[in-house]
Amino acid sequence: MQLLCWVAAICMAGMADAWVKRRWDHSRSFKKLGLTDLTCPSHDIADPASSSPLPASCCLCQTFMRRIEMNLNATENDHEMDVVFRISEEKKQIPYSRSEGRILEVLESVCKEVSLPDPHASPKVNVAVKNACQGFVDEFADDLIGLYYNNLAPQQTAMCVDRLQLCAAGSGNDEL
Repeated sequence: MQLLCWVAAICMAGMADAWVKRRWDHSRSFKKLGLTDLTCPSHDIADPASSSPLPASCCLCQTFMRRIEMNLNATENDHEMDVVFRISEEKKQIPYSRSEGRILEVLESVCKEVSLPDPHASPKVNVAVKNACQGFVDEFADDLIGLYYNNLAPQQTAMCVDRLQLCAAGSGNDEL
């Protein structure tokens, strides 16, 4: 009986540990496709064509963050808008491109256009990328809104390295 309780405790601890550390991790679905590492484009100004293989979850996170930032930066008719908070009733001006409404618009549509840079990727890989993107947006929408709200700075490192710990420091470049 003690052995059964001990086994159950280990199994439950492993399940809880998996949920606490990192809930979003699509590396297993890419591993099933034979892709443990993905080639991510570098945004090195000196050599924009360079690319480097990174773990699948790191590359996906960077790809999604780049696409979100590109869409936010491409906002047409970006203007300052007034924001009022109920507590202080103080008005604050922020760029429309970094408003909560605009960020939500981008998050709703970003997965329709995201893809890996490999033009020879199979349809299964493209489906896996779209599923991973949707899971990323669903899981971290609040975090993404918090990062981008009234903040024009690139956020790849803040999300992929600092918060999710999917990438090693220095594995990506925040420049667009």
